[in-house]
Amino acid sequence: MKKILLFFIATIGMIACGSEEVLENEVLNGNWRLNTIVNLENNQSRFPKNSSGEEEESDLYQIHFISPSSFKGKTMANTFEGVYSKNNNSINFEINRISEVLDPSESDSYFFQNSIENTSSYEISNNQLKLFTSDHCLVFNVIQL
Repeated sequence: MKKILLFFIATIGMIACGSEEVLENEVLNGNWRLNTIVNLENNQSRFPKNSSGEEEESDLYQIHFISPSSFKGKTMANTFEGVYSKNNNSINFEINRISEVLDPSESDSYFFQNSIENTSSYEISNNQLKLFTSDHCLVFNVIQL
């Protein structure tokens, strides 16, 4: 009886994990806008900076997961695209192409691109995507189309 119960629990666990992975892929295939940047060293958060260096809640910085392995992104002046791979909550981005328009130096454009390339892990919950680097967390909200 104990073996049957363990088999039943293991089967339910496999079904639940499989369903979660499918949902996770569907969510990652969405469109996301950068909402806040959190400094993990002091837990301070702020809005991304615009071309004047002022913090602003807007759609200036976005990432779009277009397939289970490719993405596109945008800053104030540039677009970029590349590939990503994930394993559990680990994720790795590689930017392959980027437009070559000069972004304002006061903005967070270069910080954003650098953070994407240095992301090591992610979380998804409550329509928010969090990308973690060694010292920052980029918090994205899903874009409802």
